[in-house]
Amino acid sequence: MKYGGIYIHIPFCIKKCPYCNFYSVTELSYINSFFKSVIKEIKSRKDKSFIANSIYFGGGTPTLIQPNIIAELISAVRNNFTILPNSEITAEANPGTINKKNLPLLKKAGINRLNIGVQSFNNSALKILNRIHTVKDAQIAYYDARNAGFSNIGIDLIYAIPGQTLKEMIKDFKKAANMSPEHISGYILTLEHRTPIYSDVMNNVLKKTGEKLQSKMFLSAVRFLKNSGYKQYEISNFAKADQFRSAHNLKYWTGDAYKGFGPSAHSFDKKKRYWNISDIKKYIQRIDNNKTVIEQSETLTTEQKIIEFIYLGLRHLGIDIKDFNFKFKANFIANYNKALHKLVEEKLIKIDSDKCGLTEKGMLFADYAAKMLISDL
Repeated sequence: MKYGGIYIHIPFCIKKCPYCNFYSVTELSYINSFFKSVIKEIKSRKDKSFIANSIYFGGGTPTLIQPNIIAELISAVRNNFTILPNSEITAEANPGTINKKNLPLLKKAGINRLNIGVQSFNNSALKILNRIHTVKDAQIAYYDARNAGFSNIGIDLIYAIPGQTLKEMIKDFKKAANMSPEHISGYILTLEHRTPIYSDVMNNVLKKTGEKLQSKMFLSAVRFLKNSGYKQYEISNFAKADQFRSAHNLKYWTGDAYKGFGPSAHSFDKKKRYWNISDIKKYIQRIDNNKTVIEQSETLTTEQKIIEFIYLGLRHLGIDIKDFNFKFKANFIANYNKALHKLVEEKLIKIDSDKCGLTEKGMLFADYAAKMLISDL
């Protein structure tokens, strides 16, 4: 049986990172009102028939709020939904907001997995990313988490940072692997529109990393992590063993159901996707007035479901051919024969009786491969 997940968006940050386009605010005075509103939203959507095996606190900076608030949110989720024993309960953590004092309290509150946003082990790169922590802060935070009893820790890295060399990037991944976290994520810096870093690159304040260097960095990261004992299970995600894969994020990549709470949070019931308003003031006001905070929703068409199945399948462990044929009453190989033949010829995908997956080279052209297949719809 496949289980669902619960996502709670904590939208607070000490300051905004110039590359981030996720909804967040720096007005920390809203924390108490926000907390009450989220509890109320969770209660208003009570559904004990919804069985979940993951709770994920994302942001923003979840570790900005007090562990006792995290504990109450977890309790509210357990009281209103069916959360399986030994469920994965993750908090994204900024190294500048966790310490010896609050880490044991976070663990006591119910958090059993930490995802630490290190981003880089180079102080110059951290300054470009406008992070609030230093390399030393990140290292101390990691070992403090270990000492607090956390046995499932992920480290997030960003690369292709303006000015970063291949040698510097590899050094970041080596330092992360030497710390031996259970999970490592490595993301190429995306220049999102309407972010300060995008403007700086467009105005030549910062230099964008070229595509050729990005490709070298990606392949170097993949090969290094595999050689260091990490198993790639999604283009940007690597785990020491299967049990350390992100149980929550897997739901996004495999099309499982999830419920999202808080401003800008998304939900999916396998048929319909809906999302909350991205405005904390309006979110709190609407909750106070017993009004819906859902901004918009869409019911997925069969074509949209196929597109997502193909795109996410390629990024994950490959498209499950039997599952595709069963879900869509179709013949994957026959339907996409022309595109599949071309992609195999270009050495971008590999096909066996059960899976259609990307080659190492194909991972550099995942979007292109998906678009090739989708064009046959």
